[in-house]
Amino acid sequence: MTNEITAGAVIYVADLGALTAFYAAALGFSERMRDADHVVLETNAFQLVLLKRDSPTVAAVDAGGSPWPRRSDGAIKPVFIVASIGDARAAATDVGGLINAARHEWQFGDYRVCDGLDPEGNAIQLRERRIDPKSSTAGSLAGTRNSAGASACGARASRAGGKTDAKADEGSIDLR
Repeated sequence: MTNEITAGAVIYVADLGALTAFYAAALGFSERMRDADHVVLETNAFQLVLLKRDSPTVAAVDAGGSPWPRRSDGAIKPVFIVASIGDARAAATDVGGLINAARHEWQFGDYRVCDGLDPEGNAIQLRERRIDPKSSTAGSLAGTRNSAGASACGARASRAGGKTDAKADEGSIDLR
């Protein structure tokens, strides 16, 4: 990359191949280094390290157990700037991830924003810069999030006991 790395994240994963494919296809990362335990991905000024984890949960999933839990309430949610949330959504679906449906996008400053999940259920957020920053709502959430900062999807899930109705809310994260 021609830009100096100024930020990064480490994500512990079970399937290096699947997660590498997801972050490359959906978010445009390029693989810079790989060994048996980790993969280093980069895009612009961001470095993402996927570090293989071993645990009983990993062994259970690898042996055909339950799929990874889909969650959006982790302690951290990395944010990735993309050229097009729509293009990232389509690519994510092709490689096992999920980006919420367009109706769950919101405006934050000069960005269009949407949450999603990688194939192992790790929460991510995508931001697409608006073409016309003059019409942005810099510093506000444009009314599409509630006063506590929860998205419309999250607010609906809270009223439904923490889960969304899959048929009524197809294409969005099942909050647990």
